[in-house]
Amino acid sequence: MNEFLFGYDFYYEWAAGKILHNEGNPYNLTNLEQELNFIGWPREEGPQGFTHPPTNLWLYWLFATLPFRISLVLWVCLSGALSLFCGVTAAALLDPGRRIAQPLLVLAIVTFPPFLSNMTWGQVNAILLLGITLYAYFIQKEWRFLAGVGCSLVLFKAHLFIPFLAVISVYELRNLRLKVLLGILSGLCLQIIFSYCVSPGSFQWYFEYVPSLIKESSQICGATVGQMLECELGWSWIRPLAIIFGVGASLLLTKAYGYSLSTLLVLIVPLSIVVAPYAWNHAFLVLLPSYLYILAIRYSRVSERILMYVLVGIALITLPIIINARFQYPWIALPLTLLMLGMRILRSENS
Repeated sequence: MNEFLFGYDFYYEWAAGKILHNEGNPYNLTNLEQELNFIGWPREEGPQGFTHPPTNLWLYWLFATLPFRISLVLWVCLSGALSLFCGVTAAALLDPGRRIAQPLLVLAIVTFPPFLSNMTWGQVNAILLLGITLYAYFIQKEWRFLAGVGCSLVLFKAHLFIPFLAVISVYELRNLRLKVLLGILSGLCLQIIFSYCVSPGSFQWYFEYVPSLIKESSQICGATVGQMLECELGWSWIRPLAIIFGVGASLLLTKAYGYSLSTLLVLIVPLSIVVAPYAWNHAFLVLLPSYLYILAIRYSRVSERILMYVLVGIALITLPIIINARFQYPWIALPLTLLMLGMRILRSENS
């Protein structure tokens, strides 16, 4: 980027929603550029194509009913509130002993680098985190259909959760429990219906755009193993191979550690991010439950005051890096580290 715009990606999301209000095609670059310029997009910053699937469009249409600046403030505030709610809820589910005091827990959430990244970039990742959290909450309550409906929100960016969804599907089918899968399917159908009502032609426009989308995404160097290797070595086959490996490894991990909420959130979600075909650091917000769980287990080794200084220090150090779109490769260390620590902790708990 030539200059950083606060809420960069939300410009695209709101512009797509506004185009839908005008019964236009949000996947048409000319339409998108005109709407972006109207809301203050720098003309020297050439826009890219709109990449989000048509199932998401109902949400962007909804936010585009408000003026852009008001909608941006609302979006950022809602993202922050959802992240806080999900973090506190997930921590209570994974750590019922509440080893982290509430003020420290809130500090840990707001200083989590992907939280800051998602807030500044204006992406949709808080919705994904909400999907994971609702799934976890309703599974704990044994409300399996509602757990599936909540889980369907991760389909906003389904490519980030392929091993996660594969593990749920395999184990629910193996145990002849269909309510979760029916809930996921029902949630997806609702998203399709809402988006179709907003724009019946959007699905056709998207599928016409997919070949260009695949070509463009293959040229973007992001924060996953597949992206790094393809960008550096030109291995176009590495991304599908990484997904296949991730699904197999996830099934093996689940067999070794048991099909449980802690296995899914602490191990399978980080592994899903590692092997995803495409991701930037703001998408790592979905690692918040794993991060808080590991922090709850490990934080007793240091004093609360020292931990507070460390959390704030990390946030201050990473904030300038977060807004640099070119600085993506090192972020892969975050899900890998959480995965390794999670395996070690769950192994000791199961032994």
